Amino acid sequence: MEQFQKLKQQLQETVRQRMDMSSELSDAQIGEIIDSVIMEKSREVYMSAVTKLTLRQELFNAIRRLDLLQELKEKTEAITGRPRPIVTGDRVVAKVMG
Repeated sequence: MEQFQKLKQQLQETVRQRMDMSSELSDAQIGEIIDSVIMEKSREVYMSAVTKLTLRQELFNAIRRLDLLQELKEKTEAITGRPRPIVTGDRVVAKVMG
């Protein structure tokens, strides 16, 4: 597990370096950068399909700061026993069906 976290951190740094911080990137553009970085790294280090998908999701959430919202959502569900949508601005960013 420690190895996964180290790999995730390396990939996250690479993704952030490649992002053009002078303009707002769409979710699709961020996804393309993440996919590219993961594919390049998978040529050096073996990664299963599940690992690649998990990395993609976790990297995207970390870049968009949805990882913090996911944690809040899980805590809210644990307290209330019901899923709740998380809304930021004008869009729902996380919704779990019970």
